[in-house]
Amino acid sequence: MKKVVLLVLMLSTAVLLTACGNSSDELEALRNLYRIQQEENQSLQEENDELRSQVQELLETINESTPSPTAAPITNPVLYTDDYIEIFYSHCEESEYTDGEYMVFLIIENKTDVPIVTSISSFAVDGWNLSDAFGYQEISANSKSYVEVSSEQLPTLNPTNISGDLYIGDRSETAWGSRSYDAIFNSVSLVDE
Repeated sequence: MKKVVLLVLMLSTAVLLTACGNSSDELEALRNLYRIQQEENQSLQEENDELRSQVQELLETINESTPSPTAAPITNPVLYTDDYIEIFYSHCEESEYTDGEYMVFLIIENKTDVPIVTSISSFAVDGWNLSDAFGYQEISANSKSYVEVSSEQLPTLNPTNISGDLYIGDRSETAWGSRSYDAIFNSVSLVDE
């Protein structure tokens, strides 16, 4: 009986050693597979970093070569002038405060000794009427001021011509014979010829 038990113990030990030997091989195979996976992961990470770098360089190149939509290559053309006021075009840009709204900036010089008010009666850019155009400004005596004409319909940030009708009002009613008049300009070219 002792021989049978001893034989069973020896066989069990042999089986366990064989199993351990196989586990050791499996463990080594898993370690090799893990190392291979880490190397592939490192390679993919390097490729990803390289692609990110290329995309960043491309974006920088695009940003450098694309003109800013707020920069207009125009030097304040005169839209209207008379004894009381002078109206200049300044530039166009997207509104900082309202999504989908655009601004046309005019500069109005009040040549009188009294404050005036201006508001937009009608306004067109590149032949397109801006039916929702709005702009109002009070301008002190003998001073210049920006007038912002806001619209959601602006067809371009770099217009080639502008038409408009601006109401000009004398707040003190002393600058000219009547209280107000319209400053009208029609298809004024904004392009240097």
